Amino acid sequence: MKARRRLSGIPLMLVMVLIVNVGMLSTAAAEPGEKNTDETRILVFETSDIHGYLLDTSSGDESTFQYRLAYIAQLVNDARASGDYDDVLLLDGGDIYQGMPVSNLTNGAAMCAAFDALDYDAVALGNHEFDWGVTEYCADSDGTLPAYQLGEYSGDPDIPILACNLYYADTDERVDFTRDYVIVEKAGLRIAVIGYIDDYAMAIMADKIAPYRIDGDLDHLASRIREINEAEQPDVTIVLCHRNPIPVAEALSPEDVDLVAGGHKHRGIYGFADSGVPYIQADASAQGYATATIVIGADSSVRVEAPMYTVITENK
Repeated sequence: MKARRRLSGIPLMLVMVLIVNVGMLSTAAAEPGEKNTDETRILVFETSDIHGYLLDTSSGDESTFQYRLAYIAQLVNDARASGDYDDVLLLDGGDIYQGMPVSNLTNGAAMCAAFDALDYDAVALGNHEFDWGVTEYCADSDGTLPAYQLGEYSGDPDIPILACNLYYADTDERVDFTRDYVIVEKAGLRIAVIGYIDDYAMAIMADKIAPYRIDGDLDHLASRIREINEAEQPDVTIVLCHRNPIPVAEALSPEDVDLVAGGHKHRGIYGFADSGVPYIQADASAQGYATATIVIGADSSVRVEAPMYTVITENK
């Protein structure tokens, strides 16, 4: 990831306390311990539809404020350092920014800084990423999260934004501010994370979506996945989508896809589709996270264990 820098001064005190705490919780990962050499175990964490919820102060009582993303950061860091896994993959299903004052009043910069500190591997493009102008605030021309500035705290995340089916209007030309996929190396293996978005054009202001078109056809997605698998020969293939993951998983083959991680549905869901493809999705507002363990055998076989969703807001 691109370097972050911290300069003197403490602007936007509350925001900065949150970002610094997230960073402290996210940067001290240790090497995993000795593992079964016959298997490689990679834990997938997914958040989705965070909508600016770095924290929840709605109780009005500091003793019950919930520092949600910092809490998730510690869980991710604990997994990275635990020795229980060979590596950890951290994903987000989109709709990162719009919703809470801490994000809205910084034009999403607070969320970019938090995602940078957590060291996300990839994010999907949500429909609310278009609200303020997708290329102005949510994406760079190289298909990554944009640079951010919070007073004297700044950075430029190298976190890919994925959507393989977003085109310029009336053309077959893919937009330049999202990537179709990214190859992430974990534990010496190559994981293809392929982005897909629902045709959510009707949920976006007309002038914001007018320059673009979305091809939501799942048969086209299946074809694109096969093309990417053929070209890249990844060890594991994951679809990261801003859509209910169940119909996506139902439409795909376990021969082509090992896991679907979804978004947009605003509830934690997980399981195995009738097709045999497993799926996970986190709830909204950083109320929890979804996980699944990908196990790669010495014979290159891949299986997914324990897809689940875990809520974090029950203990005030």
